[in-house]
Amino acid sequence: MAPDALEPAACAQEASPYQLEPLVITWFRGATVPTALLSQLLHLVETNMRRFGPTDTRRLLRQTTHPRQHLLLYLRGGSICAAASCRVCHEQRARVVYLYELQVVEAYRRRKIGAALLQQVEQFGRDEGAMGAMLTVNLANHAAIRFYSGCGFAVSPISPSACDPSRSECEYEIMQKVWDDATARELERRGERARKWLART
Repeated sequence: MAPDALEPAACAQEASPYQLEPLVITWFRGATVPTALLSQLLHLVETNMRRFGPTDTRRLLRQTTHPRQHLLLYLRGGSICAAASCRVCHEQRARVVYLYELQVVEAYRRRKIGAALLQQVEQFGRDEGAMGAMLTVNLANHAAIRFYSGCGFAVSPISPSACDPSRSECEYEIMQKVWDDATARELERRGERARKWLART
């Protein structure tokens, strides 16, 4: 279980199963994140995603502060340099850790910080009994798709493009990294059912 909240200094002193030297991550439950850090996070998401369209700030705020949401923040001098947001949930009856956000400040990119955060999200999911990790990515965000593919993610059988390739209006892809064979087979079956149903509509 990830800690509810640790001050940056305390986090540096207290060993965590999710600590990746020399990167020290501060964990928060969504409902406990300080207002100043929450504002920074919302601004980071808006800045990074601006070229893909406007951010639904209210939806993002509800999602980020959900009691079951976990936030992983890489802080330097009290400022967010990188952040991840995740939640363990059930997707098509599969218990997964769902990655909602993975954002890195431009000056800190290409340092493998995003990969380190993603690795911690995956480990957290395993510790919480998740059978895999899932995420949603904007189809126009080619760099993100390449990044997640390089980290072992693939298009999910339940993604819109897999369920109905003939329909091009969807702007996102669902990607997954499943480490349980039974879960992978179940997602394949559900994707196949969706394809058959959509073919009849």
